[in-house]
Amino acid sequence: MSAKKAAVKKKGAAKKKPKAPARPVQAELFAGETKGAPRKVEPPSIDIPPAEPAAPAAPPEPTIGPEIAAPPEASFTTAFVAGSLAHALVQKETRVDRVVERTFQKERYPWVSEWTGAADAGDPCIRKLAYQRLMPERALPDGGEMAFLFKHGQWVEKETLAEMAEAGYEVVEQQRPFHDRELLVKGKIDGKLILHHNGKKMKPPFEIKGYAPSTWQNIDSAKDMLEAGAGYLKKVPAQIMLYLILDKEQDADAGLLYMKNKLTGKPKTVVVPRDEAYAGWLLNRLRVLREYVAKKELPPRIEFEETLCGKCPFRAVCLQEMPAGASPVVLDPAKQAMLLELLEDWWRLNPMRKEWKEVDERISEVVRGHPKIIIGDFIVTGTPGTQTRVNTKIMTDKDRKKYETTTPTWRKGVVNVKDQAGAGAPQ
Repeated sequence: MSAKKAAVKKKGAAKKKPKAPARPVQAELFAGETKGAPRKVEPPSIDIPPAEPAAPAAPPEPTIGPEIAAPPEASFTTAFVAGSLAHALVQKETRVDRVVERTFQKERYPWVSEWTGAADAGDPCIRKLAYQRLMPERALPDGGEMAFLFKHGQWVEKETLAEMAEAGYEVVEQQRPFHDRELLVKGKIDGKLILHHNGKKMKPPFEIKGYAPSTWQNIDSAKDMLEAGAGYLKKVPAQIMLYLILDKEQDADAGLLYMKNKLTGKPKTVVVPRDEAYAGWLLNRLRVLREYVAKKELPPRIEFEETLCGKCPFRAVCLQEMPAGASPVVLDPAKQAMLLELLEDWWRLNPMRKEWKEVDERISEVVRGHPKIIIGDFIVTGTPGTQTRVNTKIMTDKDRKKYETTTPTWRKGVVNVKDQAGAGAPQ
């Protein structure tokens, strides 16, 4: 071998590193484990306190059994047995309410009076006030209705006075009469309250009235009464105003209307201030009435209005003499006879229709929800259903105008000038 090759071989041998020892296999490090098995790691031990014992379950809420929860559906559905007391008490001749009504349905004995009552001074029809003064005997009997109204008014008045006393108010001059000879007006004050205002003791007059819930709810001022459709409400401000301006000893500038809700008994007071414009109109009206009565003449008629004229006790004399108007409807004799016969039948059957409607509504309340009821000779069936309506209240004005249509209607009213009922049911 040459020297050159020997030097190269010696240099390569010097650079070669020794082999590292082989890595022991896993089985040698962790005896008993197989290759590839997951390593098991024990969780750290934590001291957990023992759980508190669970609260005992609440006992179930007691329930009402169906046998006592509601009355049986058959309650009060059995017809009264003929001859029983219940059967006798529903007959027209022996019904307690009918007997009481007949007791108070006494004929009125009118008398000519030279006075106008303060309670009537504000009536919308001045001609009616003249009738009361000149020919009260021409008034139709009221069938006892006014007698019951007066009796109920007396009961409301006693209850109100008791309430005022319990509330600490002092009432004086109860039922004190007053009159004015110039205007020929007289009245009777329900009472005066003793009130202290601005260091002075005043005695404003008050009037007590009982009203239906709807009327009681809607009346909050004297203006509301003047704008109401009912004539009996329009008269109240005039009555209290006369107490203020005709009482020579009166120093208060306002009176009170004490209203009682006939359903709940809740009171409401309406202040009637001394209004010079209204007082001037009222006094002038009474002077005009006095002049007509002195001449024994009747003032002109007001425009016919069913709600007023249909219940007026003088409609028999006033409406029969009422002129036909500027453009009266003229019917041929055959149609006149037919229409008159129809109206007489309508008026005769009208009370029966009202009674039928009341009975029908009561039957509907009993049978509602029952598909079939067999009782006596009758079978009453019912079918559930739904009704779809458009709620225009939730629509915008633009949408409402888009879908609304105007359809002409005609509402008729029938007035019998000689019957106690006066006005029939509107259609």
